[in-house]
Amino acid sequence: MGRKSGTETIIGIFHAFTQKRRWRQAELARHLEITVPSLRARLAEVSSHLPLTDVREHPDVFWTVPAGWNPGGFDTWFQEIADFPPHEWQRELARDQACRDRLLRIPTGFGKTAGVTLSWLHHRVMRGDDRWPRRLVFCLPMRVLVEQTQGVIEAWIARAAPTVPVPVHVLMGGVEADRWALDVDRPAILLGTQDMLLSRALNRGYGAARGMWPMEYGLLHQDALWVLDEVQPINFA
Repeated sequence: MGRKSGTETIIGIFHAFTQKRRWRQAELARHLEITVPSLRARLAEVSSHLPLTDVREHPDVFWTVPAGWNPGGFDTWFQEIADFPPHEWQRELARDQACRDRLLRIPTGFGKTAGVTLSWLHHRVMRGDDRWPRRLVFCLPMRVLVEQTQGVIEAWIARAAPTVPVPVHVLMGGVEADRWALDVDRPAILLGTQDMLLSRALNRGYGAARGMWPMEYGLLHQDALWVLDEVQPINFA
């Protein structure tokens, strides 16, 4: 392991816990490229500034920060990811600790995708808050919107969660879909056209093997946050 200054290590510790709330002690030491004794010494130094709890699960030791801990706040984090400060309605979304149904009357181009995606990513992935659903599902009326949304969301994820990969699965005609239904325990984002997603929500998935219908139906009805974007063209769906 390379030698690092104490300041570099302490900065690395703070950054690590903004990326992930719970670290195995040995894993954190490897992540920071220091020895376990050095790590414990640095953790003792920052204990008055970082609300750490150590949990011993033989033979491992885990270090955890509280679910609500965020040193820079949502505004700072949002701006780092999106390159612009959040609007007030986006702050309101993130301030609501419990995820609930909403109707957003926001004009096109005012950041609906950023507001919803980054609020979900902040709470569910970065903070590990189980009150927010495990899957984020974007239902869109046109293929071009799916492709545009995929590009911006993957760019945000690359900035926000490099150590916590969040897969983005695309469901639309002509695109070979990943086996997203087999990875049920990890946070994930699903982007799809209305025919592909709503048919699965009705247990009749277009282009899906018949044996997958009930699995996909269950995953889209349980622990999933649906976003119906551009509702005018979606019509009765």
